This record gives sequence, structure tokens and C-alpha cells, in this order.
Amino acid sequence: MSTEVNVSQDVQDLISEIKIKNGFDKDSEITYDVGSQTGDGFLSRNIAVTDQKPELYQELTTLAEALDEASSRDIDESAFKEAAKSNIDNFLATLDPIKDKHILKRSENLAQFENLFEWGNKNSYNPDKTDYDILTQGDCWCNNMMFLFEEGNKDEPIEIVLLDWQIIRVTIPVFDLAYFFYTSASEMAMKHIDDYLDLYHRELSDQLKKLGNDSDVLYPYAVFKCFVPIRCV
Repeated sequence: MSTEVNVSQDVQDLISEIKIKNGFDKDSEITYDVGSQTGDGFLSRNIAVTDQKPELYQELTTLAEALDEASSRDIDESAFKEAAKSNIDNFLATLDPIKDKHILKRSENLAQFENLFEWGNKNSYNPDKTDYDILTQGDCWCNNMMFLFEEGNKDEPIEIVLLDWQIIRVTIPVFDLAYFFYTSASEMAMKHIDDYLDLYHRELSDQLKKLGNDSDVLYPYAVFKCFVPIRCV
């Protein structure tokens, strides 16, 4: 049976029109302003709900934890590892030993994927519980964001929508932030990570203030820095 999908010319034209006029060009770099509008906004409202509507927050976290537990039971870990290893092997096979030697050099640790998977699962997805745990999206990277720009202005989006909530979980507040930087930030951005983190918390504090909360009480800077695992690697 053929798996080919026929897309009408009208649909192709529509997709092209959206990309050209109003969408995010995936060949361009995601700036801090673009990413922070999504991260800060979601996190500030999330934190505010814990203080202003604790019953609602408890209901949401109970549901999220039940979904997380159910999805964890359904995951075939060996199949996941096998698929990931196959993807890594296929990627490395496309590289040229001469032209891409810098990529190959930086990809050496991929051979230890299984160890990295175990470490990441324990320390990222299932870390020890803290008093500051919050609802997180769980898969916060550029492919799960939709951007709307004004025509002719690709520097500052009018609106950003975060998609794909199937692995929402309760964990440390910086999980989504770290995930975003590790998957979507440029090398230059990672070199200035401390500046971005300071700016991130300042903007988060401003948004919490607008919502009627005090970040010094709900999410102090010292606590934020204790959670931050992001470093240039």
C-alpha cells in the first residue's frame, strides 16, 4: 500500500504564503526575545496560579501527574533507545570525514547515548521533588512553537503559541528553559548564557508583579540560580 500523501496546490500555496509573510523562517536564529515571550509568559502565569488559585493548581498538577505516570507506563524504553540510536547512526553516516570533522569531533559523546539517556531520565525527567516544583510543558523547543509576525518585521513576533502538551509534567521551574536552550540556542547565545538567565529572571519578576505577585516570595533569584543547570558544552 502506498504511503504517499498528495497535497493539493492550494494547500502548498497557503503554507508558502504563511511562511513568507507571517511565519518564522527556520533558517534564521531564534533570538532571546522570541523564546522568552513564550517561556516567561507560561511560567509567570503558572507560578501566579499556585499562589492565587491553589485549588485549581492542585487539580491541574494531579491531572498532569496522572498523565505523566500513564505515559511512562506506555513507553517501551528499549524500543525508544533503539530508535534513537538508529537516528544517531544515520545522522553520523551522512557526515563527511573531512568537511564535517568539527561536527564529528563534537558528536563523539553521542556514542555514549545509552548512559546519557539513563542520566537524563533520572536527573531531568525524574529529579527529586522540591518545594518549587511547577507544571512544565516538557518539550519546549522551536518545533513546538508557532510564531506570528507583522509583515516585513521578523525581529519581534506579535504572538507565540506553545504546542504539543502530551508530556506535560510537574518538575523544577527551569526545566523548560534548559530544554529550550539546549535544543534551540545558538553557540553564541550559550556563550552569554549568564546574561540571558539574569534577563530572563528580571522579565519573569516584572510579569509576576503585573499579575499581582512578588517573585522575591514565590521564586527568588537565589532559588532560580540554584536550579539552573545550563552551561555551554
